[in-house]
Amino acid sequence: MREGDVGGVTQPVEFLVDEDLASRSVVAALRTAGMQVRTVPEEFGKGCLDVDWLPEAGERGWVVLTKDKAMRRTPLEIAAVREARVAYFALTHGNLTAAQMVAAILTARGDIEKIVQSRRGRRAIVGKIGSRGVVRVVETWP
Repeated sequence: MREGDVGGVTQPVEFLVDEDLASRSVVAALRTAGMQVRTVPEEFGKGCLDVDWLPEAGERGWVVLTKDKAMRRTPLEIAAVREARVAYFALTHGNLTAAQMVAAILTARGDIEKIVQSRRGRRAIVGKIGSRGVVRVVETWP
């Protein structure tokens, strides 16, 4: 049985949407599509620093969705992602409309869930989501 499985049943992936992506329309559309979605503002308060909520996201096994490409280049945030073994996926085009972001995430959802289920709890994952929903894993750390 894989990690993340309970009684032979794969547990659903829970997503944590970063504040920069957490507009009402994006979050509502993802929830309407059946995704289990939490947001950083709902869970940690508006303006919470990434390095403060990343450890909790990793502990709870939440998959982070963001459009903050800088997160994977900032040394403190990289260290937090690695230490917390967070899986996070960033939209590569931050200038998409809300509808385009939702479409890309929904297209990418199945691939993200497969990637996360295969590596759950074992390593940090940094991935990209293209404007058409193509997912690419950029880095993983043990």
